[in-house]
Amino acid sequence: MLDLDQYIHSQHPEFKNLGDYIRDVGFETFRNDEKDSIIELSSKQDLVLSLGGGSLSAETISVLESFT
Repeated sequence: MLDLDQYIHSQHPEFKNLGDYIRDVGFETFRNDEKDSIIELSSKQDLVLSLGGGSLSAETISVLESFT
């Protein structure tokens, strides 16, 4: 299982935690990172992806449905 927030934070190790990252880049950039990460990770085989409720949008739901 992969937690999406942890994955995004691992892509930005220069920040102490995800909250610092969001404060620095802004919430809109964070949401775009969520969307891009879901698109990237959705093609992985045998991966359970843990998502927060805010990460679901019409676009990401459509991407996820195509891989179920």
